[in-house]
Amino acid sequence: MIISVRKALSGRRYSQIGALSIMYEIERIGLKSPAIPTINRILKRNNLINTSSVKQRKGIEYPSYFTLVQQMDLVGPRYLTGGSRFYFQNIIDTENHHVGIYPIRDKSSTTIAKSLDTTPTF
Repeated sequence: MIISVRKALSGRRYSQIGALSIMYEIERIGLKSPAIPTINRILKRNNLINTSSVKQRKGIEYPSYFTLVQQMDLVGPRYLTGGSRFYFQNIIDTENHHVGIYPIRDKSSTTIAKSLDTTPTF
């Protein structure tokens, strides 16, 4: 039954063919469906599991200059015991996804500008 439902689903356009979809289709027919691990075992036993390998693109040129484009965001306020308020200044490099997280006291433009001068580049 599971194999026939799988083949019926794979014949439909834009249909998913995994164990969860098979289970829902069996229940839609009005029958009691086996558990998802059981469906997966039956599919594996009949070589119906499609494993896709991750494809590496060849010839990718890596950026020669890191830290050319960065994005910054402020998170907060966060509070410490005793009522101290602070913010997190998050900076991410858009090319290599390196992240820097720096705590600052307030979100005024002078504080942010000063912290940008002192933050190390990636």
